[in-house]
Amino acid sequence: MQGRLEITIRDEPPTMRDVSVKKPPLAAHRGAGTAAPADLNRTLLDVSRSTAAHRDLPSLLRDLRRVLRGVARFDRLALVLHDPARDVMCLHTIATAHPALKTVVELPPAESPSGVAWQTQEPVVVSSVARDPRFPRVAEILAAEGMRSFSSFLERADEVPPLLRARALRSFGSSAHFAGEFELAERLCNESLAEYERLADEHGIAVLLHRLSIFALIRGELEPARALAERSLELHTRKANDKGAVQPLALLGAIALEAGDRPAGLALLEESADLAGRIGWRWWRAGTLSSLADVALADGRVGDARRLLRESLDLGVQISDRVGLSWYLSQFALSLGLEARTAEAGRIWGAVEAANAFVPGGPWPRNADELEKRMLAIADTEFERAREQGRSLTLEAVAAEVADS
Repeated sequence: MQGRLEITIRDEPPTMRDVSVKKPPLAAHRGAGTAAPADLNRTLLDVSRSTAAHRDLPSLLRDLRRVLRGVARFDRLALVLHDPARDVMCLHTIATAHPALKTVVELPPAESPSGVAWQTQEPVVVSSVARDPRFPRVAEILAAEGMRSFSSFLERADEVPPLLRARALRSFGSSAHFAGEFELAERLCNESLAEYERLADEHGIAVLLHRLSIFALIRGELEPARALAERSLELHTRKANDKGAVQPLALLGAIALEAGDRPAGLALLEESADLAGRIGWRWWRAGTLSSLADVALADGRVGDARRLLRESLDLGVQISDRVGLSWYLSQFALSLGLEARTAEAGRIWGAVEAANAFVPGGPWPRNADELEKRMLAIADTEFERAREQGRSLTLEAVAAEVADS
């Protein structure tokens, strides 16, 4: 069994200029290394001091390896730095049990587990390196080193402190949701909620109520879904947690739309998007604007839909969200198809197909099969010709074309 320890330091360039760390997350993936009896707070202080004391990366990496040997036994240790100038996550391998496939890897945030955790402010757990499609380059490296999973530490979850168990179950539930394993995800979320309730942790409870509301909505159980989302929103509001509140707000909007209350649904989605914009959560604003665009397309307000989607695309490019870009471009292609602009629609759809960036549960889950059916319903000779041309284009290139159209 291998242990892997990874530190993420956000918003700092690799030059290490003016670096500080405030309780960096220490994530033990696959067989979490056995914790040493050292005080964790003392270790975090040592990590902070080490980071502040070094101005060059090689000496920092050497010192971190020394400090973290006192926290856990591990076979792999890596440091992830965000370079804001280039907007990439830089993974530096510090220690491995076997020769590393690569010692330095640079990826856009959306293609890095640490980057996604940073953007979404949620832990990322990969239950199967071989099957999870989100991080192919990282999976290649870990598979070569014998890694099969980022979540085997859950096998010992009964032995760990209750808060760690609650977080572990929540993280694994998120991973199962993204993999499309909704039944497993719901079970794990219920187990996590029970742990948070025992701890009287209102933030954790609010997060899990929101997630369980999603599963109720998927099953078409609108009233239970609404009750769960309203409780989540109440807890987040009481804590003045705007980042938490935007999520049940949008979900309540989706529930209202599903129940046929269009005015209430639109108002709630707009409130969520506006709040996300005010707090600077670009990923959430982009996705919520996309949901509003869905409603506009259903109402035949094609111009409104494209206006909303242009902003979603701009935000998606800013944060390198290829999954989001795929959905937003697909919606844009549909809007063109509704006006019989099939060549333009086909060119976009070809790029989306080639990117193959959809994931089963999505961050903004929709029915990919239904999407494809709607796209192909508008296909004609011009669509197919342009579709073939579009397969040679990147999502980012097509998004740039859309922005200028």
